[in-house]
Amino acid sequence: IANAPPPTDAYPPDRQGARHSRPSAGMSRDSEPSRGFPRHPEVRPLQDRTRRLTTPSAENRATIRSPSANVTVMSVTLRVPTMTRDQFFDWASAQGGRYEFDGFEPVAMTGGNLNHNQIAINILVALRGRLGGTGCRPHGMDAGVATVGDTVRYPDGVVTCSPVNGVSRLVPHPVVVFEVISPTSGHMDRIVKLREYAAVDSIRRYVIVESASVGLTVHERHAAGQRWTVTPATAEDLLPLPEIGIEIPVAELYEGVTFPASATGAMPA
Repeated sequence: IANAPPPTDAYPPDRQGARHSRPSAGMSRDSEPSRGFPRHPEVRPLQDRTRRLTTPSAENRATIRSPSANVTVMSVTLRVPTMTRDQFFDWASAQGGRYEFDGFEPVAMTGGNLNHNQIAINILVALRGRLGGTGCRPHGMDAGVATVGDTVRYPDGVVTCSPVNGVSRLVPHPVVVFEVISPTSGHMDRIVKLREYAAVDSIRRYVIVESASVGLTVHERHAAGQRWTVTPATAEDLLPLPEIGIEIPVAELYEGVTFPASATGAMPA
């Protein structure tokens, strides 16, 4: 008798029979459950609980705020050209200094030291003495080279083997380009201009000339679109220029140049 279940009237009237009740036929889980059962929360399908990512509209693309984390995504500022290439030529001709055009605005070219100037002269002299009567022509620091977009660079030396218009401001179809490195132009000449000159289909050789010591970094390729092949050269080497059919002793480019005694690769003037 002690283990017998309590009589049914021991439960409250609203709970009698609730412990073992089941939903009646035709009754769904979303229907009102029998009395005494707590209502189950609605379970949404997985796809309804997943936040859908949408592409923001144009007016909202600059700044997007996440409602859960309140994170701001910043947009990239686009540069707008201040002038065209032709407008740059007109503007630069009225200035007292020297400028390049990066495709957006003029960029001042800071003056190099006397060694830089002497090396640039030596490059032009060495080229002119060897290219006479060959159909190829060297140009100096005032001859522009069009690179990417409207960008105009003024290398220390450039050679073309195409007919030229004497009143043109740009060298047609440059083949060989020389840049003399100054203390402030290293990044520009080694990185930025290296990529720009690679974008000019006619350029086959880009020579970076050190001005703090004797040394060249020669970039060459045999066809447009190819990767540069890089070769260093020192005072004892010859600089081959097969594209224009000549070669120049590296030491000749440094005649009359005086370096501090501690300069690597320094040689007497």
